[in-house]
Amino acid sequence: MRTFATFLAAATLFLSGAFGVGRSAEPSPDQEPADMQPVEDRINVHMSYLFKPSYRRLKPLMRSAPTDAATWNKMRSEALLLAESGSNLTQYHSSNEFNPDAKKNWPRNSADVKKHAAALYNAAKKQDFADAKRSYTSMTKSCNACHKSEVSLGSPPMLTPFGKGITDN
Repeated sequence: MRTFATFLAAATLFLSGAFGVGRSAEPSPDQEPADMQPVEDRINVHMSYLFKPSYRRLKPLMRSAPTDAATWNKMRSEALLLAESGSNLTQYHSSNEFNPDAKKNWPRNSADVKKHAAALYNAAKKQDFADAKRSYTSMTKSCNACHKSEVSLGSPPMLTPFGKGITDN
């Protein structure tokens, strides 16, 4: 009986390989390869581990013009992380089933976060603090617009660019 089970298992493996049964090594044209799929698809995880830490590190840097190259580099680094993360947001969609405007607002809000964070990055590259501060304030407004649209119950996490907010102490 054990020999028969071994034979059956071997035959199944052989036939599945011979006739292409199972998952193809090459993805179909309408399927993303595994290495192109997001590592994490829950947006709250992105907010907790990408956006929030970067925003918190950036916030004190935006209170006054940097006086040294190291501070400009930190500002540029955090802005780039936020811009690239904002770019990733555009690939997701609203999970708010209660607010019909949330799905409509998601693409614009996501693109705005990316646009303003990219402008902040470019201003930091040029060491233009006035432009960096404007871009940072606009980015914060874009974040809040998305938070307002996404949160139907309770208080949305509102960021304040220079003061103390709910999530950005």
